[in-house]
Amino acid sequence: MISLNAGALQTAAGMVTRADPLGIRATTMGCGARVVDCGADVPGSYEAGCRLVEACCGGCAAARIEIGEFGPYAIPVLHMTVSNPAIACLGAQLPLWRVTAGGEGTDAGGPGRALARKPAALYQRLNHDESAQQALISLTADWPPDEGEAGILAEACRIDPADLTLMVAPAGSIAGTVQLAGLVAATALARIMNTGYDPLHIVHLALRVPLAPPGPDAESVRAAASLAGSTCGTLHLIADGFEESLSGVVDERGTAGAGREGRFTAPVAEASVSDLRDGSVRRFGSRDPTKILEHFGIRKRRSRTDRITDIR
Repeated sequence: MISLNAGALQTAAGMVTRADPLGIRATTMGCGARVVDCGADVPGSYEAGCRLVEACCGGCAAARIEIGEFGPYAIPVLHMTVSNPAIACLGAQLPLWRVTAGGEGTDAGGPGRALARKPAALYQRLNHDESAQQALISLTADWPPDEGEAGILAEACRIDPADLTLMVAPAGSIAGTVQLAGLVAATALARIMNTGYDPLHIVHLALRVPLAPPGPDAESVRAAASLAGSTCGTLHLIADGFEESLSGVVDERGTAGAGREGRFTAPVAEASVSDLRDGSVRRFGSRDPTKILEHFGIRKRRSRTDRITDIR
C-alpha cells in the first residue's frame, strides 16, 4: 500500500531546500511543527504551487505551468497527471477537513487527512489505511495555526507535533491559485464517485485547466477558479471499465457553484475516457473559453482588441 505522507514529505523537503527561488519560507514552531509558508507572508510562485499540488497528492502527481491561448489572449494553464487518483485526490488532495488556523475556520487537505481519517467513511470506501510516523497537512488559510491548533491537528493524526508539517497558501496567493486549479481533478473524481461509479477503477488521469488570476479577494478567486474548471477544464481518465455514469463528470451548461459545496462537486467542461478493457475512447462536453475572460477581469480596448488592458 502506498504511503501518501511519505511521498508528500519528500516533496516538501525538496521545496525547503529551494525556498528562496520558490519564494517560500520554512519555520519551526516552539512545539516542533514545521510550517512551510507558500504565500501568506511571502510572494510564493507558480512553481511553489505546482510542488504544493504534488505534495497534497502524496507524491502521486506531476504538475507544471504552461501558457495557453484562449482566443487572442495568453493565460497560464496548469497541466497535471495523477497516478492512483482515487487515493491521491480523494484520499489526500481534497480539503474535506474543516480545522482552525489563527482562530478562524479553514479547509485542510493533504495526506495528513488520511491519517486522521477525515471522513472515515471515505477511507473505508477507498480501502485505504494510511500508516505513517509523520504527516503533512495543507491549509488554504491566510496564516498558519498557532501552537495549540497545531497540537490538535497532530493529535488527530496520532503523531507528535514535531512530526507535523503544515503547508499554508491563501486562496488568492500565486501558489493558492495553482492549488485551486489542481483541485479540479479531485472535485471531478468526487462527482464521479457520487454517481455511483467506483473511483478505484480510475487508474490514471490528466488535467488541463487555466489558472485564475491571484488577488486579495479570496472568494472571487475561488469563484474564478471554479468557473475555469467548468468552462475550460479538460480531463482525461484511464479507466478499468466504462460506465455511462462517467459522463456526469462534465457540465453541459458551463456553470458551477462558487460556495463551499460547489467547490467540492464542481464539474469539468470536457472529458475523455479511455477504457483499458476494450481500448475504446469516449468524449463528453465541450469547452467555452469566452466565458472565463470577463470573469478573469480581462477587458478589451475599443481601439486595440488584441490586448489585455485590465486583469483583476
